[in-house]
Amino acid sequence: MKWFQRIFTWTAVVAASAFVWQSSLSSLDPNDDYGFAMTRTNPDPELIQMMPAKEIEKVLADHLDLFPRSKVPSLSRHLLALARQHRMDPAFILSVIQTESTFRVKVESYAGAIGLMQLMPATASAMARRNGIPYKNSRSLHDPYTNLSLGVAYLAYLRDRYRGDSPYYQMAAYNLGPARLNELRAQKSFRPVGTQDYYLKIKKGMTRMRIYGVQAERREFAGV
Repeated sequence: MKWFQRIFTWTAVVAASAFVWQSSLSSLDPNDDYGFAMTRTNPDPELIQMMPAKEIEKVLADHLDLFPRSKVPSLSRHLLALARQHRMDPAFILSVIQTESTFRVKVESYAGAIGLMQLMPATASAMARRNGIPYKNSRSLHDPYTNLSLGVAYLAYLRDRYRGDSPYYQMAAYNLGPARLNELRAQKSFRPVGTQDYYLKIKKGMTRMRIYGVQAERREFAGV
């Protein structure tokens, strides 16, 4: 009987979670095939909130490296505020972080990209000037609040710069840099395959982030 009750309880949890998830999915801009609110057709920031702060908090609490757990709720609210400000799906932002840095706050690439969203200092400085975001030097990118602010602003800039193109190009520009992408696109033989794996990781990662809470409940129930 206890086992039956556990099964019944788990079924109810999954059903409720699925209902909430589907409800939030229905709030996406119908003109957006990829679910990261890449258009301006919907000015209401509430309608692009794919994940509530508590779900973002679960992801960050489980994966952030070298960051105090006591500050995770604050960082989660910061990420959600940025998503609303820039009309962007929080799951998209989290997927970019996962792909770029695997949530390592102070990681630096061999090319010089820094932090959660792997920003180059020159790019960060340009976005800071463009958006009025405080930024002193490259060390500022080790601060996750600053890194997120500048990284999401950069994603929004690329969204607008490549508006009308496939979202693939927006992500290719983030991965390669706009100058390099434009150089490649100018070649007649260019085919957008070089960053295909990167693009697919972002796209697939969004789905995992959206159902992260349901997956966590499943693991907890199974005792994993």
